[in-house]
Amino acid sequence: MIYKILKKIILKSLDSIKSFLNLDRFNDDEKEGKIFKLTKFKFIPYTSIIVPFKLGRSIRGLSFQNNLKKDVLGAFVNDIVLDKDKEILIQNLFKELKKEKSFKASSIVDLKDNANLANYPAWALVMPWEKIDIKKKFQNYRKQFASRRLRYVTNIDKENKNFENEDIFYSFYHACSQFSQTKDLLENIKRDGLIFRRNDSPKICILIDDKEWRWCMSGDGNHRAYIASALGYKSFQCVIDTIIDKKNLSNCYNVKNGLYSTSEATTIFDNFFSGDKCLRGIV
Repeated sequence: MIYKILKKIILKSLDSIKSFLNLDRFNDDEKEGKIFKLTKFKFIPYTSIIVPFKLGRSIRGLSFQNNLKKDVLGAFVNDIVLDKDKEILIQNLFKELKKEKSFKASSIVDLKDNANLANYPAWALVMPWEKIDIKKKFQNYRKQFASRRLRYVTNIDKENKNFENEDIFYSFYHACSQFSQTKDLLENIKRDGLIFRRNDSPKICILIDDKEWRWCMSGDGNHRAYIASALGYKSFQCVIDTIIDKKNLSNCYNVKNGLYSTSEATTIFDNFFSGDKCLRGIV
């Protein structure tokens, strides 16, 4: 408990210092993806930052500015913002979910020769830099996902046991819950703006390739990022979850444990950096 309180105080202090020194935002050259000596002081993990959407990548690796139509969930959210027909949107998302049901983790990232990934379904995929073991995610993610989705489904019995098995990932109810969650968030953002509590802030990863940088969404705040982008926001306030430096990919958790080779991790990193290829499923 004391550790958590101290950590909260320290991070709040760091945020205040960064804001006072103008280190929580970027100059014009940095907004074009350039890194200077001072820039890395802005990349302090677990601190707040305001990032430009033009350098952003969705959690599926696609540029918010140029390629979000290739991101099925991103396009779905954008259509909700455009107030397109609810039933059509849900049915279309359900069709995409059914297509994905037979995919393997290896095919999602286009590494069909990776036998380790080929042993797992697409929904169990972890990135090279995520500190999550794919076996543990496979064992635990189903119930976590079902519990989270169930909050946004109002038209079924909440004791429905189907939510505790694999079908939830690719079910019609999943599609319905995505619509409900997005619609609720959209109305909140329209009413209150993009104001988040620190402990509920969206999380991002900073990607560094020599003297260039980009950012991508981490595990929290993905719907808010999609909505903000669709509404035309130029920047996004969030918290830095981790720093991923291309030259250090061999030290990433899922490279060191053998799930990915360094060359495979490099390929995935490069694809995220360029932002033109989808690297995750809808789930």
